[in-house]
Amino acid sequence: MFWYRAYSGKYSERTGFDITHHLVSTSKIEIYFIEKRLLRKLDEVSKQYEDLSDYEKVHGVYTWLGENRKYTDGIKTRKDGTAWSALLGNETVCAGFAAASQLLLQRLDIESTVVLGYTSDYHAWNFVYLEDGYYWYDSTWGGSAGKGSPYFYNGFLFKNRGDYKTYIFDEKEIQWGTKYLES
Repeated sequence: MFWYRAYSGKYSERTGFDITHHLVSTSKIEIYFIEKRLLRKLDEVSKQYEDLSDYEKVHGVYTWLGENRKYTDGIKTRKDGTAWSALLGNETVCAGFAAASQLLLQRLDIESTVVLGYTSDYHAWNFVYLEDGYYWYDSTWGGSAGKGSPYFYNGFLFKNRGDYKTYIFDEKEIQWGTKYLES
């Protein structure tokens, strides 16, 4: 699903989330070649971090995405919002950053989950598990702030900021990590 589909959505207090899936391609041949290219890119990027600690792997993936991909506002093509746009293209929306983060981190044996929710608008980010619990992780920050910005790492391993909302789970039921939070 993370490789072949994009989704768009909106949230309203009255109706909740309205999510629409868009097929990236209906051609089995095109999907086959997309998958081959994605697997090669996953291998290429993840090899840079495979011998590091789990924390360094998570940091490396966040930094790589932020330095190499730009945030674009809005889905303009069928591939926007997929790992395809984030790994094989130059720009993507939040869902692409989240999907690429999940694939890269899982390739490095780090548990990661894409979270759909709402900030000031519909948004996607990740939960990442490190040794003492789950952390909020939003690689879109790196791609939108840009390398060299003082805000570049604002999305790296943080406690829930009040503007991040998800209605899929009860935050009180999750084991949250604290070891890697900035003091």
